[in-house]
Amino acid sequence: MARVTKTPEERRDEIISTAQKLFITKGYAQTSVSDIVKTIGVAQGTFYYYFKSKEEVVNAIIDGYVNEIIAQTMTIMENPALMPLKKLEMMADAQRKVNMKENRNIHLIKGVDIHERIIAKLVLRHVPLMSRVLSELRPEKAVSRQEVLFMTEIFVAAASLIFDPGIFQWSKSEKSERLTFIVSFMERSFGTHPGSFAFYRRLMGGS
Repeated sequence: MARVTKTPEERRDEIISTAQKLFITKGYAQTSVSDIVKTIGVAQGTFYYYFKSKEEVVNAIIDGYVNEIIAQTMTIMENPALMPLKKLEMMADAQRKVNMKENRNIHLIKGVDIHERIIAKLVLRHVPLMSRVLSELRPEKAVSRQEVLFMTEIFVAAASLIFDPGIFQWSKSEKSERLTFIVSFMERSFGTHPGSFAFYRRLMGGS
């Protein structure tokens, strides 16, 4: 069989995607560099040509996930035809679709430390964009942009933790109850009409 030659970018992506699948099925701590290279069928030297350690690979996975969400978010935000609530709905749907990619649901990686890093990246990079859109909802309301940012940080950090399937495994009714509460709490906190954020319940599986 002829040897398959791949570009450096293709090989690096292959290492990342293979590692992510193994981190999901075996767990981050239980997956070794040997497991990754054996699955791909390359030498360990190939792995170390692209990455210094397994830790560097998981950082690349997290960065790739967040970068994909940021890119889609920016495209939505830059569309002048969209109203703020529609932007938020499309942003939430874009993140849901990134999460649900086959064998790439980063939230299923086994290892709580991984989940904490994902949440931190989302709060630091994605939340500022969300807060800009949320500030457009009630421009006349006496709430500063900084206050909107702080509220968004709290809601995203809390929701990301509570609804992360790698940390909590709620029943359908338990998840629905919590979604109902957090959506209602957000609407009151941001001063929007009841039902304004109902799309979050639908997109997150709360019906």
